[in-house]
Amino acid sequence: MSDIYEILSSEFKDRSDLLIIEVGAHIGSDTERLSRYAGKMICFEPDPRNVPLLRQKIASLSKDIVVVDAAVGAECAPGELILSSGTPPYQDNDIARTTQHTASSSLKRPKEHLVKFPWVKFDSSAKVNIVSMDKFMSSDGLEEKPIDILWMDVQGAELDVLSGAQEALRRTKLLYTEFSSDEMYEGQGTIDQIWAALPGEWGLVDIIGDNVLLQNKAFGTHLSHDSYAQKHWDDRYSEDEKNIQYASEMAKYLSEDIIRLSGASSICGEFSSARSIIEFGCGLGFMAKKMKVRYPAKRILATDVSGKAIELAKHKQGEDEVLSFRAHDVRIPIQEKFDVAVACFLLQLFRRPFEVVDRMLEAAPSCVITVPYEQPVTDGYSDEGGQGHVYTFKTNTFSDRYEVRDIVINGTHGWKHSSKGEPPLQATYLLGKKP
Repeated sequence: MSDIYEILSSEFKDRSDLLIIEVGAHIGSDTERLSRYAGKMICFEPDPRNVPLLRQKIASLSKDIVVVDAAVGAECAPGELILSSGTPPYQDNDIARTTQHTASSSLKRPKEHLVKFPWVKFDSSAKVNIVSMDKFMSSDGLEEKPIDILWMDVQGAELDVLSGAQEALRRTKLLYTEFSSDEMYEGQGTIDQIWAALPGEWGLVDIIGDNVLLQNKAFGTHLSHDSYAQKHWDDRYSEDEKNIQYASEMAKYLSEDIIRLSGASSICGEFSSARSIIEFGCGLGFMAKKMKVRYPAKRILATDVSGKAIELAKHKQGEDEVLSFRAHDVRIPIQEKFDVAVACFLLQLFRRPFEVVDRMLEAAPSCVITVPYEQPVTDGYSDEGGQGHVYTFKTNTFSDRYEVRDIVINGTHGWKHSSKGEPPLQATYLLGKKP
């Protein structure tokens, strides 16, 4: 979340005249941070316990901020807000003001939320008004005014909000929303469904955990890109044939090393029993092709953030009923399910590698990752997933967050590590979710 605020701070550092719409303002924590850029804010908050605290917060900001004590949805109608309560098993600064957990109230009934956060209770409800964004903006005389930021935190009701805000979204420059790959609330949309519900063309600015910032390309593309790393790797794979040949030879060596060392461990058994495999960061596709030849999987999907790499992989490796290639950003959840997820020499390029592992374990119950072992961070970092090693890995790197089922440490001859010609070490981990 802090990185998203850094983007806003950079983009709007000299601005204090923006129109900002906040849907699900809670007690004003984000309101306060966003207000520094605002000429006018409209804040929607339906929970009757939060509204007085939100008004109190706004009174101290000396800004033109309107509080609308209503939920936002597809149509204007009366509705029922399922109220959250309970005390978290950790320190929460908001609890000092709300005396209970009021941040998970929703128009949607809880589902996986009950499993993941059993301490949150949904024992009561309140009658609330629901307004559609488009009808509200029209009645307030703002139906033609551009919206600089639409900020949503609506606990599973994202698709309903977007359904009633199609005209407003066409005038919106930046959209922030939470999302979930799990159905935390009944009928909650996935990030793919949220993206598909947006009118026009939108680009990714940043995705951090379950928070995403998107830019409406009708207002420019200087912030948006399919991935931070896409341009770098597209350029890398568009270089002259000599460099592509060098990358091909390195990829061959590395994939041979990985297949060889996995054969001496339980990792081989994981691959041998898998009917479906997904690879993230496939590059030119050599690893995917070797998995197809060696293992009996009926389907292997190899993905990479670079569309240029995918074009070359299709050309070099070919596609058939078993092996296919697709451009995809590993930080964005993929809806299909597989038996095993694989990433080879990918995680060291990320400042937040655990988010990549989380996405992999959403796609499959186990994942195999190969990374440089105990090697230093190097120069050349561009952005998330870009050039340069920005994370170093040790034996216990993953043990606190995941079930580590196997580790194999070995040398690779894909490149030389020192002036003495010593090969660097690599580590391959077999990971699963902790029980």
